[in-house]
Amino acid sequence: MSDLPYDPAWERRFWAFVAERQRVWHRRHVENRPPPWTDDPILRSYRFANVYRELDRGTRYLHDVLVPAFGAAAPPDKLWVSLVYRVVNRRETFERLGWLPRPEGAEIDRWVSDLRDLRGGGEAVFTNRH
Repeated sequence: MSDLPYDPAWERRFWAFVAERQRVWHRRHVENRPPPWTDDPILRSYRFANVYRELDRGTRYLHDVLVPAFGAAAPPDKLWVSLVYRVVNRRETFERLGWLPRPEGAEIDRWVSDLRDLRGGGEAVFTNRH
């Protein structure tokens, strides 16, 4: 447990931020409004993960494209795909490579080599969202 005192005002501000972040997503993706989607200067100036990770572009790509690429994979393989994707966390890298390694050593080594080739060619490979 933390030794910090409980601050109900901070909790209210936190939940207000979460609610406004979700309203930003709704205005942008459901109502298709043009920016700005909020008057909040922090939410207008910085990028934040979606309140519901399932709405995140990267998470949708993982579930809609990468996991199905493994076919009727067993849960451990789906977990493997999720781990590999979240290490890189950049959709464009996976689209550029065009393949995912199976959890065997030789495929992993070849995939890492392909990542190094992309990076050596000046391409961004990872995101800065970690």
